[in-house]
Amino acid sequence: MMTRGVNHLVAFTAVATSTMLWMGSLAASAGEYGPDTCRQGWVWREAVPGDHVCVTPQTRQQSWDDNAQAAARREPGGGPFGPDTCRQGWVWREAVPGDHVCVTPQTRWQALDDNGRAAARVAPNIPPPCQSSGALPSDTHTSKQAVRCSANGYWRVTITAFVHDYWIFGSDAGSSIKVEHFEDDRWVERPARVITAHNDYSPRRAGEAGNTDCPTFGSMTGRCWTPPPPRDCRVENASSIDCRDYANGTPISGVNLNARSVRSSGMVTFGNGELASLPTVIDSF
Repeated sequence: MMTRGVNHLVAFTAVATSTMLWMGSLAASAGEYGPDTCRQGWVWREAVPGDHVCVTPQTRQQSWDDNAQAAARREPGGGPFGPDTCRQGWVWREAVPGDHVCVTPQTRWQALDDNGRAAARVAPNIPPPCQSSGALPSDTHTSKQAVRCSANGYWRVTITAFVHDYWIFGSDAGSSIKVEHFEDDRWVERPARVITAHNDYSPRRAGEAGNTDCPTFGSMTGRCWTPPPPRDCRVENASSIDCRDYANGTPISGVNLNARSVRSSGMVTFGNGELASLPTVIDSF
């Protein structure tokens, strides 16, 4: 049965549809829209101009398609509800008051459900100014972090470099990178499009403290002074990367990486396409 709505006629024309397409592009590219900004993965529905309920991209496309078919779904000559009367099998969408576009009952239910979930899909309202570097006021900023403000709020990338030598397990050296998004007053790991890391190693030097494990006999003599070659790592659609070299065996056996220090850097492309270069970090044995 047709549901009676507010007696306000909303005109949907080709011009209005074109306007909504333009607004959709603007919303996707501009981003910082305060309390109307959607969380990552959600977009404005735009069933009518100014409709900023956050929905899936598929639902927004359905809204545009329904708008384009609006005239063909109305009863010719009108009916019990005037010129907005829908043909049999179609009902008013009512995404907003006065929205008399005729849709399937399932689409109408989807619009009502999306309205009920709207608040949970809005991005955290981070007050301006939105800093492109530095940390949130509640964070301790370190040189190992890069914080960026994007269309979806704050992103934080942390890079860590390390050189370890273990008596039992051997040694490892390299770096790691972790990507997080600020949501509901906390940092949450979220995938980035691409994460890359680069490590440059320097060798241990003879006579330095901690190098007593370097062999000086037989074919092992001098092996201690050759570090691993530079290392590059890349991962897509992940929230972290581990980019390191390993050597298994006890240091006294002469099986180690022979790295005195590592100089690491990295880059991250966030989910919205923004690129961030990470500061160079160094760790020494």
